[in-house]
Amino acid sequence: MTICNLFWALNNEFSNNGDRLPVVENAETVEGKYNKQRKSHHVDINQTENISYPFSCPENYNPDAYPGRIAEDILCMKRPKFLENMKNPCWKEKDRMRCLPYFQIVGVCRSGVADLYNRMLMHPKIVGNTGPHSRETDFWSWKRYGLSFFDIRLINYGDFYTLSDFSNFFEQIQRRSKEENKYDLITGHADSMDFWQAFDWRKIPQNNPKSTAPTYTTPDLIKHINTNIKIILMIRDPVERLYSQYIHDKRFIIRELEPDRNIPDDLYVRRVSEQKLPLVAGLYNEFLKNWLKVFKKEQFLIINFEDYIKDTGGVMAKVFAFLDVDSVDESTITKMSCSKKIHVPIFNSKVLPMLDSTKTLLRRFYEKSQVGLQNLLKKYKIEMSIKPIMVNGKAIDCSKHYISNEREL
Repeated sequence: MTICNLFWALNNEFSNNGDRLPVVENAETVEGKYNKQRKSHHVDINQTENISYPFSCPENYNPDAYPGRIAEDILCMKRPKFLENMKNPCWKEKDRMRCLPYFQIVGVCRSGVADLYNRMLMHPKIVGNTGPHSRETDFWSWKRYGLSFFDIRLINYGDFYTLSDFSNFFEQIQRRSKEENKYDLITGHADSMDFWQAFDWRKIPQNNPKSTAPTYTTPDLIKHINTNIKIILMIRDPVERLYSQYIHDKRFIIRELEPDRNIPDDLYVRRVSEQKLPLVAGLYNEFLKNWLKVFKKEQFLIINFEDYIKDTGGVMAKVFAFLDVDSVDESTITKMSCSKKIHVPIFNSKVLPMLDSTKTLLRRFYEKSQVGLQNLLKKYKIEMSIKPIMVNGKAIDCSKHYISNEREL
């Protein structure tokens, strides 16, 4: 039995056991369309340097050949020549400056991604983007393939975002660098599906559309155009992560679950991975292997959600060291540590813990992947320990700074 036997369904209200995570049987496909108009311009490839790959590209690749109608051929684009006087990857294009992100939080949803990013923006050297919540772009997994998440549905809207559209999300750092005459600012984004959601890989020209699995996926595209990007991955107990997402979304339920499955064969099957409450998002080992084949391990910072909750200040200090930005003063690190967390799950009379039988089934499902993850971390010698932060020689006491009645998660 393969992972294609995992299906999902919409449920406008909680079921009779809506406070639990049920296993049910039937489902339906949700599809839709809407049109979005915008002015699109492609990156000026004459301002870039070439790179060679084990495949051929058109001698004179023209990204404007099919504007907004097909996914841009990123792997046949030339890499921008970044400005040497700026820490963030930016380049001059005609009469303007364009930028790409210095860092990216690639996932995983319901693991503290939004909360971490919001705290990072408290650092004076880190600039937000112009996407939703100054955080998201939806580019690598959705918009470059003509997809958008709209009204709780992932839909085709027929307009394909380009690398220039992506660059437009990072206009704030262009403006601030010029206005403040500061060239050590950095920017980034947090798209929690990019780590695992790559089901439109057949739209990448270098992949064989008749194959059952891709040769090139999101990490290959990112590495091609932004070689030295720093990547942050937040992971969480996959069972708790799944239930947290169920509570947060409230509309999706598991339909059918088969723990004895062939994971690698079906990771990139669209109808498996496209749903809003994805089981595959917790298969960290399978996806991390692919990312580590593309990027150096030194470009990765992997954070345990449980460590983040326990010692937020320690995690923030590790993040800033990883990004090579200045440490912050005691007042700022205290604020970062003690600000109320967003999207934290609340269990009450309406939202009870998961049924033990469902939790057991999910534990079986994730068991092999979890063991594989630990082996992978050991193989690459990836260090995940957190050094506690001390203020005035003492651990930060947040009870003096705020009352912890955190918002819904």
